[in-house]
Amino acid sequence: MSIQMLTKALLATSLFSALSFSATSLAGHKATHNVIVNNTSISGSFGSARNSADSVQYIASLDRGTYMVVMAKSAAGVSKSCTTKNPTHFEQLRALGSDSFLYVSVSGSTCTNVDIQNSSSFAPK
Repeated sequence: MSIQMLTKALLATSLFSALSFSATSLAGHKATHNVIVNNTSISGSFGSARNSADSVQYIASLDRGTYMVVMAKSAAGVSKSCTTKNPTHFEQLRALGSDSFLYVSVSGSTCTNVDIQNSSSFAPK
């Protein structure tokens, strides 16, 4: 076997091992993301908010056709909302599901950045 073939075989084995380890280490992973509200952001997992022990926190997205609203309240009772007319934000917010995590940057009452994550790690609603 040549050095080049041996190198390729070792590289393939290493890559396979790394991928196997990554998949195994995430199997069954569960994450809780309670609602967090501060001056500049809103974040939380829909399932975590719904399944929380308190009856205070919530996170929501409202589609009003020409604009969208994101609103949330933390377990501490801190609430915030913002609106957006950004078409990219519309697409992102419309992709939310009951297992989603939502992070929104806020400036005043405007949603300036939207990040959603859909993952089996998040608790279902």
